[in-house]
This record gives sequence, C-alpha cells and structure tokens, in this order.
Amino acid sequence: MVTIRFSAKMSKGNNAGAGLIWIPLNKRTHFQKNDEVHINITKGNTETAFYSSIKPRSGNGFCVYIPKAHAKHSIGTVINVKIEKIDGFYAPVGRDGRVYFPRYIWEKFKLKEDDIILLRAICENKKLEKFCTVLTSGPLKKERLVMFSHQCGGKAAIFNIVKKLKKTETPTHLLSLKDIRAGEITAERIILYHGNKRPIIINPNIGWGNIAYYLGAFFADGSKKGNSWAYSFSTTEQAQAFLRLHEQLIPDAAGKTKAFISFTARDENEKVKQSLVHYWEEKTNVPIQEIRFHRSAGQAGLKRNENGTMVVREHRKLTQDYYNHLLQVLCNRIIKEKNTTLAIDFLCGVLEGDGSPSARESGGIIISTNSEDVKKMEKILPFTGLQYKTYVDEKRNKISVRLGALGLLVQLPLIYDKLFRYYPKRRRKFISRFKKTGAVRYILGEQPQAASWVKAFLKKKGVLTSTYALTPYGKTIKENLQMMIKEIQ
Repeated sequence: MVTIRFSAKMSKGNNAGAGLIWIPLNKRTHFQKNDEVHINITKGNTETAFYSSIKPRSGNGFCVYIPKAHAKHSIGTVINVKIEKIDGFYAPVGRDGRVYFPRYIWEKFKLKEDDIILLRAICENKKLEKFCTVLTSGPLKKERLVMFSHQCGGKAAIFNIVKKLKKTETPTHLLSLKDIRAGEITAERIILYHGNKRPIIINPNIGWGNIAYYLGAFFADGSKKGNSWAYSFSTTEQAQAFLRLHEQLIPDAAGKTKAFISFTARDENEKVKQSLVHYWEEKTNVPIQEIRFHRSAGQAGLKRNENGTMVVREHRKLTQDYYNHLLQVLCNRIIKEKNTTLAIDFLCGVLEGDGSPSARESGGIIISTNSEDVKKMEKILPFTGLQYKTYVDEKRNKISVRLGALGLLVQLPLIYDKLFRYYPKRRRKFISRFKKTGAVRYILGEQPQAASWVKAFLKKKGVLTSTYALTPYGKTIKENLQMMIKEIQ
C-alpha cells in the first residue's frame, strides 16, 4: 500500500467545523479521485487517526477533509500528516449489520437492487466474507446498502467487493420454487436467496440417480416441517453416507450444523453418556454438542437402539425448503416418467428410516408411517413393481405398508444391494428371514417344490420358464440371493 508523509497547514473545510489538507503536488501522483485512505495527523504531542477519501478540488488538486472532531483547535496551524492508501473502502456498520456504499463504489460496480456480491470486511483485525444482496433506500432509491453481519454491528470496517456474481438462470429443478434468486459463484456453486431467509449455496449439477435414495431416507427421518432442517441417524453408516451427500448438495453446509445424541436407558449414567459421545464422534468425525436422555422402564424401549440416535440440525429454513422442493420434483418425475429405477431408489431410502423386517417369518418388510406420508408413498409404490398393501390400525392410530416377499424377490436385481444398505443390523435380520421363505429356497434349489400359485407368479414375472426352470433373469436373482446370504455367513 502507498504511504506518504508531509507537513501542511490545515485550512477551513466548511462552515460545519471540518478541516481540509491539501496534498503536495509532488505527492499527488500516488492517488486518484475517491481513493480510500487512513490518515494520522500529529500536532505537538497529540496524535489522532481516522479514515477518509481523496477528493478533487480546484482543477487538478487533491485534498482530504478532516472531520470536525479531529480538526478542532488545528485549523490554521501546521500539522504532520501520514496518509496510507487502503484496499477497499471504509464504512460504519449499523447495529443491525447494515452497510451503506459510497456513491462512487456502487457506481463503479454498477450495483442494482437484488444484485448479489461477495463482500469482504476487516473488522477489528478479523477478516469476514459474506455473500450479500444489494438493497436500495432513500429518496428515489438512490442509496445502495447490504445487510452484512451482526458481528460488526455498531463498529466500522474496511470493505472490499471481491466479486459481483453473474445472475444465472434458475436451475431447471428450481423453476417451480417461486421468487428464488440465484447467483453463479462457479459452474458447480450457485447461491440461492428466497425472501428474508438466510441464503444457501447449492450444487446445480444434480444427478437424481445419486440422490433419490438419500431423499427417500430424508422423507422418512428428516424434518419436513418447522423452522429448521434436521436429520436423525440410527447408525454411524447412515451418518457418514448421508452427511457426505448433504454437503455435496449444499456445499456451504459444513460448519453450519449442530449434532446431539438422543438415547434411552433406565437410569442416567455419565459413563454411558461419554462412551456414546466417543462412539459417534470416532465413527462420524462430527462433534457432539449435547446428549438428550430419555428414561424407559420397558425392555422394548431399551432394545430399540442401544447406541442412541444422532440428530443433526441446521438452522437455515431455506435448506429445509430446498429439500422439500427436491422431494416434490423427484416424486413428480417418477410419476411423469414412470421411472422404476428412481422409484426403487426412493423407496429403499425410505426403508432406512421407517422400514423394518417383518416380525413374522414371511420375509416381508414393514414400513411404519403416518396418514400424510402414506398418501405420497402410495403415488410412488405402483412404479416400483413391488407388491404392497396398506394397513390402518385405527385403535392404535398407526399406519403401515407391507412389502410382500414375492414382490421383493422378483425385483431383487434392482434392490438386493439397496435394502437397508446403511443399517447393517436390519439388513442381516432381513436376509436371515428372507432366505427361509419357500420361494427363495425353491430358487436356490434348497427345496424341490413350491406352491403352484407361487410358481405361476414367478413364471408370469419371467423368473421361471414354462417348464419351471430358471430363466436368465431367474439365474440373476439366484446369484443375488447367494451374494446376500454370503454377507451373513
């Protein structure tokens, strides 16, 4: 940065008490109009410092105005001056975080209302960066400002506009999200603004095949209502996989989430608490901020999840809105395209949270749900090719969907590696029960016969030939079964 020193006589700047210092002719080449500067003035043993800007005056002359508080008792006297050019511009920050731009700045960058900029600040020797939308105020909306940060509220800082984002077309999958504003950071990063909600950065290059399973899991165990995004993980495998996908979808999510453990026990035990914290932190590398204890006298509650549940929460409403929107777009796409692959992926994701192997030895899967979610699932289920039936227990106010073992068997090439992928305990339990069903044993050659209606069903689905031998598709199912069974041996 340019620094100059000289002595000069302070003149009267205006009738309000401000002073004025002329920059010597041999020093003027270092500066341009509106350059922001830091000024030190010394008179005797008194030194004072402040920020100002270079102003043109009287042809080619340059000067700086001295605020009244600093000019007092110095007008008409000779003072020592040190002027240092700064990178950026100096501005006070309102207590609510607002920052007004000098006119020459917003004219230079051609700032208009709703423009998105990356603004950098040095406030009390701390560097802060934030994407902001430009607002207008004042008569005829002639002023430009941003809401920067409460961290700088009531202080002053040196600001620099790092970049003005290119306004981009709204990504196709966001077109139905009303009043969204998008700015392109890079080809793989877009920042979204929606009303007064805190913005989020997304990856616009979304691959539905990569996230349909994940969105199904969020449908089951994520917070679709309320004021924040949250996700409950029953296993460390779920936490590792789904948090990685979350940060791929929303790259600026890192550092904005908080995690706590919820666990059930008969008695609150500090040693158990600490071992659970160590277990989850070691497996997931996610710091645990809190432990929430729930007392249970019954054995069933104690067996539900001996390692507790990790809940991750992010207090940005737009994150939740974005997830709900992705869910809606995915479901609409499945229905419109009659897309079996996406439907299967979505449903298998749902099983991560709401699915469990049937308690009976039927080899099926039970999905525990509610009256609102079951309506949405019943729009997707027909495209999975699976057999299903909905049960309503009005006395216990419970709704469940049962996936039949035969339907799972004939669709096995699409689902064998996706069933409870991140829930090892339930996957082992499902395989151990599924392999005992008559149809599975028949396919594996472990029993010579199967019920006539079962064979007729398998023949209709292309698993068996007219002579009840395995078709090429049936042989693929047999190979899938053998791989699954090998997992639990």
